[in-house]
Amino acid sequence: MKKNKAKKDKPKYGLLSNVIYSYKNIWKYDKFIVFCGLFLIPIRLILHAIGVYLPSYVTGLFDRFNNFEQIIIGIFAILLFQLILGILDTIVTQKSEMSVLLTITKIRYKLFEKIFNQDYFLTLEKENQDKLSYAEKAVASNYAASINLPVRFSLIVYRILAFILFGVLVSTINPFVLIIIVIGAISNYLMLKWEKNKNSKTWKKRAITNKKIDYLAWNLNSDYRCGKDIRLFSLAGYFSKLMKKLIKNSI
Repeated sequence: MKKNKAKKDKPKYGLLSNVIYSYKNIWKYDKFIVFCGLFLIPIRLILHAIGVYLPSYVTGLFDRFNNFEQIIIGIFAILLFQLILGILDTIVTQKSEMSVLLTITKIRYKLFEKIFNQDYFLTLEKENQDKLSYAEKAVASNYAASINLPVRFSLIVYRILAFILFGVLVSTINPFVLIIIVIGAISNYLMLKWEKNKNSKTWKKRAITNKKIDYLAWNLNSDYRCGKDIRLFSLAGYFSKLMKKLIKNSI
């Protein structure tokens, strides 16, 4: 008899569907965040290209011009251009962070409004509690990945393009170095894929454990009403051991 293979316990939604869903929600609340992510790609790519080709550019100035003033003007021009792009990068990043902060506040308000308006008995259901817990973590702060997706996604695109740019430069010097870099990138991808597959098997258990840790760390310890019982029944040592056990299980 053939053994029935257990289905892998993976999340219902993949990376692409989550990205599309996040972009739709961010676009609905603040389109500026999406445009910031797109605008940062060419700025950072040009800054990277300047950093890579600057030594070659300066050497070329010395070969092309005999006048020292022209060489200084050429160097000053490229450095000024680099400075302007750096200032633009800083301004766009700061504006994006402010927009993210305002947007995450709006989303948290909508979430809490939904929690307060839902039926009381629904709040007692475990499945509903888990969904609300995941939703609260997704908008826990302005550093949450859900709202910072456009900027982080632009960073991923920028790094891919920067890698291609650097690979083209290296291949003109020595193609063997490019092969080593590609092998290293593939090895890193395989390790990350292995880690993702391993985490997908235990993510539900870790989510439950993290929920218990959050309760002990933030709800129980911050509630002054629990302090009397903890001291009266000498539960400090018990909770300390329980916290260490939960942290060990979450690793």
